[in-house]
Amino acid sequence: TFVQLGVGYEPNNDILLNGYIGMEHFSLEAREASVDDFSEYQRLDGILGLTLSYQTTDAHYLASEGIDLQSRLIYYNYLTRSVEAGRSNELYIPEDQSYVSADIKLATYLTITDRLVGEGTLNAGWKSKETLTNNYRIGGLENRNNASVEMIGLNAHQVYMQEFALWGLSLRWHPLGSMYITLQGHYLAGSPTFLLNESIQNRKSLSFASYGIKTSLSTPLGPMQLAYGRNGLTDSWNANISFGYTFF
Repeated sequence: TFVQLGVGYEPNNDILLNGYIGMEHFSLEAREASVDDFSEYQRLDGILGLTLSYQTTDAHYLASEGIDLQSRLIYYNYLTRSVEAGRSNELYIPEDQSYVSADIKLATYLTITDRLVGEGTLNAGWKSKETLTNNYRIGGLENRNNASVEMIGLNAHQVYMQEFALWGLSLRWHPLGSMYITLQGHYLAGSPTFLLNESIQNRKSLSFASYGIKTSLSTPLGPMQLAYGRNGLTDSWNANISFGYTFF
C-alpha cells in the first residue's frame, strides 16, 4: 500500500515526466514466503520518485509501429520495520536501510505486413541494496507495471529478482477480426531473491530462456489471453490465462 503526491510535466505529445513524494508500506506474510519461522514482516519507507514516459506508438494497446519507453528512479528512505517471528530463524532478512531502485520497460514495434507485427522488448531493474520486499516479479501474463513483468512459460510471479534484465522477441499475427496469435521468446538473467538463510550459502546468478505461443481475443474490457510455453528454469511446460487491461 502507498500514498503519493506528485506533479507532471509534458513538454510534447511524446514525453511525460512525473515527480512524486509519499510513503509506501510493504508486507510479506508466511504463506507467501513458504517458511514456518515467522508470521509477518512489514517495512515502512518514505519515497521520492521520478518517472519518464516516451511513447511514439500508433496505439496505446496492440501497437504496430513506434517505441514505448517507461522508466522509474525511486529513493526509498527506510523508516521502520516489524517482524512477528516464530520458533526458528529460517528467514533471511537483509539489513534494513535506505536504497535506490531504477527500472525500465522498453518495447519497439515494426509492421512486417498488414497482418504481421514484430516486437522487441527489454525490461530491466536494479536496486542499490538487497531487500526482502519490493522485488521484481517475473512470470505469467501480468505486465501491470515495471515491477511485474510478463515471461511466457512461467507461472505468474514464479521468479522474484533483486536485479534483472529480460529480453524478448515476438511475432504477432492477426488472422481475422479481433483474434491474434503471438509467438514469443524470452531470455532472463540476473540475481534472484533469497528468502531462506540456507539458500544464501549457495547463492548464484540466474539465467534461462523460455518460448511459447499465445492466443488472444480483443474485447471491450481488454484482451482475453491463453498462453502455453516452456521455460529453461524447470524444463517444464506451463499454461496461463488472463483477462482485462493492464496499465503502467
